[in-house]
This record gives sequence, C-alpha cells and structure tokens, in this order.
Amino acid sequence: MLCKAGRLIIALSVITAILPVVGRAQDFSGTHLAGTSLSYPMPPFTYEGSRVVSVDFRTSPEVLRALVPEPLVPNAAGELSAVIVHHHIVAPGTLSYYEAFLAIPVSHEGVAGQYIPVLYLDEAAAITGGREIWGFSKFGAEIQIVEEEGQVHASVQSLGVTLIDISVRPGDPLVPIPETPNAPIFNVKLIPSVEKGAPPDVLQLTATTLGNPKFTELRPGVGTLDFGSTPTDPLGRINVLEVLRAACYQYGFILDYGEVVYDYLAEGG
Repeated sequence: MLCKAGRLIIALSVITAILPVVGRAQDFSGTHLAGTSLSYPMPPFTYEGSRVVSVDFRTSPEVLRALVPEPLVPNAAGELSAVIVHHHIVAPGTLSYYEAFLAIPVSHEGVAGQYIPVLYLDEAAAITGGREIWGFSKFGAEIQIVEEEGQVHASVQSLGVTLIDISVRPGDPLVPIPETPNAPIFNVKLIPSVEKGAPPDVLQLTATTLGNPKFTELRPGVGTLDFGSTPTDPLGRINVLEVLRAACYQYGFILDYGEVVYDYLAEGG
C-alpha cells in the first residue's frame, strides 16, 4: 500500500502547461526541479466519509466582531462553531488528514455564509493547497478524535497546549437527515510581498461553495467545549457563554474553485 506521500505524488496534476516557462525550466517539466511546480494537485477534490465532531456555541458580540473582517457582517446572535474533522479525499488521489476550525455565520451583501478565521491541520499538502488556492487560514497542529464507551473526544494541541477540547455524547442517528442550506465559505486570502515594507501582493475576500454536499449520518448529542491559548493562538479569549448544539456526523462534498468577492487592494482597504 502506498504511503500518503506516494499517493500525493501520483495525484499531482500536470499543470506546467498553464504556468509561465522560466528559462529552460521546461527541461524538468512535471518535477519539483522545474521551479514552477506545485506541491498539491488542483481542484476539484472529492471528499467521502469525513467524520466530524461539532459544537455550536454563543460568545459575546465584541469577540465575534473582532474575529470577523469587514465587509462581512457577523450574525447578531453571537453564534459560531468549533469543528474537528477526520477528512478523506478520494479523488483525484487518496489522502486522509485531520482538520479543526472555527466557523462563524456571516453575511456579505445580503448573502448568508460562513467565515473561517482559523484552521488547524496535520497534513502539509492540505495546508499549502488550502492557503494558496482558496486563502484558508491554515496552520499545523496535532489533532485527534477518539470514541470510547459512547463518548467522542476531539482535541487540538500546539506547543504542548490544548487549544480546542470537545466532548460529545451523541444520541441516535436522525432518520431522515434534515436538509441544510449550502452556503458559501468566506476566507481572506493573503499573499505578502517579497519587498520589505510593501503591501501584500494579494489581499482578497474569497467565497467557495461546496459541491454536492451529502450527509450519510447525523447524531445530535450533548457536548462540552473548552479553549486554551498560546501567544499566537489565543483561543482562550473566545468566551463560551452557552453551548447551543453538539453533534457527530459523516458527510462528503466536492471542493472546487471559488471566486473573489472583494479585493481589499483595489478598494483601498
């Protein structure tokens, strides 16, 4: 059986045809020596059977406003979610990894969606691809999901500190599974300049809507949520005023290209 690195190499698309030729770099076309090679395949990515632990909670309006960049408008109820996932990509290659993130219901020009201020992953290829294509704010961390005696425990650790700690006791699966709206995911895509003191080369608000989302299991439950902090990840400053909902579920979707809905540099922001 191929290792993750081997599967990733096989999955890499031949993209040099759409990239500029630099000197005689075409002599090493399709390899890392070309200088224009990417470390990840291009969309779309098909996910199936991803296992999710989620807690919805309420925080203070001041904290929510501080987390959400303009021109996005945070929800008035002060709600957001902490989510930890064991993802499974099945195409264009196969790759499994853990991911955790915060998701905030927002709106942009009247369109409801979710803004994701931070994500944590344990897979380098998913970090670089997610950052460079869509602008997901991804960072490395240690993540796990463990289920024992009817209790699901999921956590994120960095620098020896537990940043996110979720426990959910799920109930019986819902049949049928209720339909949920497929709203866009908003991210701030930032690519800094190589020149000292210069503004970023790219600073955009992007929107991506998941294709063909499908829940294969949904088990609502009772959950708890705790945050911890490091100097670079002060999640402990997000006060959990009330846990609203908790669930464990499995789902799949297609992650394809998105669009730029606001250009901060063009708008002078």
